[in-house]
This record gives sequence, structure tokens and C-alpha cells, in this order.
Amino acid sequence: MENHRMSNPSTIQGRNALRQVASRGAFTRAAVLTAVASMGLAPARASIWENHDWALIGDAEASVTYDSNIFAFDGGESDTIVGVTPALTLQRKGSATNLSLMADVNVRYFMDRSDQDSKDPSVLLSFGYPNTQEAMLRQSGRLGWNRINYPDYSIGDRVQRTEMHGNWQGVLRDNGKTRIIANLGGRDTDYTDLNSDVLDFNGGVGVAWSRHELLEYNLSLNYSHAEYSDVRGGIGDATRKGYGLNIGIRGEITPKITGDASIGVGENKYSGSLSGSDTNWSTRANITWSPSERRSLNLNANRGTYFDALGTAYNRTEADFTFRQGMAGGFSGSARLGFGEYDYSEAGGTRKDTYVRVGAGLDYSLTGRFAAGLNFNWTDKGSDLARYEFAQHEIIARASYRF
Repeated sequence: MENHRMSNPSTIQGRNALRQVASRGAFTRAAVLTAVASMGLAPARASIWENHDWALIGDAEASVTYDSNIFAFDGGESDTIVGVTPALTLQRKGSATNLSLMADVNVRYFMDRSDQDSKDPSVLLSFGYPNTQEAMLRQSGRLGWNRINYPDYSIGDRVQRTEMHGNWQGVLRDNGKTRIIANLGGRDTDYTDLNSDVLDFNGGVGVAWSRHELLEYNLSLNYSHAEYSDVRGGIGDATRKGYGLNIGIRGEITPKITGDASIGVGENKYSGSLSGSDTNWSTRANITWSPSERRSLNLNANRGTYFDALGTAYNRTEADFTFRQGMAGGFSGSARLGFGEYDYSEAGGTRKDTYVRVGAGLDYSLTGRFAAGLNFNWTDKGSDLARYEFAQHEIIARASYRF
């Protein structure tokens, strides 16, 4: 659940979120917009039009990517991909409500496999009230729609999906030391090529206690409900209901360590084409250590239960470490190390996949309007089934400009 009071840690986390998504290629712009909205950060002052109440901000990004395995399975083809992503953000100014409407289109051209070309739009409406992180009874929410084409590591193929998603987070009561917090969310994911759909809802209520103005502990009860409608896969419809208890901490853990972390235990019950139940643990963490102004180390980890595009339930565990070092002249360097596991054993299957990902990058941004970068990623994935084993490397050159 989002912390609505501690402005300093949340600002730091928002900036770290922007830095993390900036190296992820095709999803960069949509993820940046989502990170800005979720952390309540206003866009830069530069705009292509504005009046007393509104500002219109324009962005454009171009990229060239060499991908050695565009289908993410053993023996997958390589290709070079040219991408262009124009975007517009309409931002409310000088209001008690932080309101913005963001829209972009992610265009990708494949040099060899033109049948994989895509034009994927997205729209995101976000709000926060009151428009300050220090407010005691703050409410925030997002409502969005997007389409995306991507290599799915779980099923070993490229997948197109469209999503409608929304969520609300709020503080119901605050006495200055203890808060009652709640959240509601939902997502409808349609896998176009597979004629399947995942509809899921989640909600939670909890208590947060502030040790001091920069550190908070929380305890929450959560419920989730997911329905999978399958046509092409032939597996049949399935339903999952989940219950969980989580404890967490967020804020400025030490003067140089900020972020949030939680761990919990839950039970999932399956019906339909999947049956039975399982008890498992879940975790989430986003921790940043900044020993100096230009140097930082970030940990982003999570574990949860999901349906894949073919309707199989699985537990996914991921952890990514990112080291960043600022340099003179607007340059910065980064190194990344990631681990992951897809475990299907709890839902009646026997397959388990593991992967290791290594990356490095060099970024440039001097004026705040223009940015450029060169990134390299290498992934090695192992599996109990040979089809899902593969190696992949990507070389990504990108440039962006804010109008």
C-alpha cells in the first residue's frame, strides 16, 4: 500500500522507479508515465502549451534494438527492431487535485520479421487528492488501457495482449501516529492471439504505524480473485481465490537507505480446470542504498501467484540488483544482475524454469530535455522442459526528447 505522508522517501522512490524503467526498451514510456503517476510526481516544467490551469507536455523516444531471440524459446530467431514512441501528457496546474491524462503509441518495426510489426497505444488517467504528499487523508488512483506485444518467457512465444486496469489507494483514518489504509484494484487482460482472458480483482485493508515522520510499519489483510477464460489452449476455464496477511516497512530506514519491503503468507484455492489449494509466501521489496550523491544500489524483488497466457497457474519469484554511478558531463553508468524462477508445481504441474540476467548501460542527460543511452542485456534461461531453455542478448540504443 502506498504511503501518502512521507514526502522525502516517496520522492526518492519515484526517481528510482524512473531510472529503473528507463533501460527496459519497448515498455519504457508507458512505465515512466505509470511511475510518475503512481508516485505523484509532476512532469518537468517544459511544455509545448500551457495556460493558468493546464500544461501539455510532449515527449518522443526513438530506439534501435538487436535481439538475438525475439520469441524467447530454444532456437528462436534474431532480428533488429526500430522503435518510435511519441507521447503527450495533459497535466493539471495549481490545483488541490493532481490530475493528468497521458497517451502514447509504441511503434515497432522488425527488419526481418515484418509480420511482428506493431503499433501499441496506451492511455492513463491518474489523480491524487490533496496534491501534497504531506496530507493525512490522501486518496490516489489510476485508470488505464494499453496494448502491448512482447516475448513471454513463461510460454516461450511472442504474445499480444490488451489490458484495462484501475486501482485506488487511500487513507480512511489518521490520528497522526496510526492510520487505517485501504486499496482496491482490478485488471482485465485479453490475450488476443490466444483467444483467452484473465480477469482479476484485489483489495486490502490495513493498519500503518509511524515510528517517526520518515519510517512506517504496516500490517494488512488482502484478498484476490482471478478468473481465466481459455479457448485456444484447450485447458478450460479456471478460477483462483487468494487470501493473504502481510507485514511491511517503508520510508527512510537509515539516512542512506530508503524504500519499502513486505513479506506475507497466503492461501490460493483453485476451481474449474485447475483444482486444489496451496499455501505459499509472498514478498515485495524496493530498497535503495545511496552511499553518495552520485552512487546508488537498488534491490527490486517480488514473489506472487499468476496465470500465464495459456491458463496455467504458477508462482513467480524475481530479484533484480541495479548499481548506478554518476559521472561528469551528464553521463551515468549502470550494471544490473537479475534472478528469476517460474514454479508450476503448486498448481498440479511439474515444470520449473530459472533464469539469470546480466546487463550494463551508459546514459546521457544534461539539460533535462534530451536523454540518450546504450544498453546491453544477456539472459540465460533453464527449464525442466528443453523447449523453454534459451539464451538471449540485446543491444539497445535509444534517445528521447521532451518538448
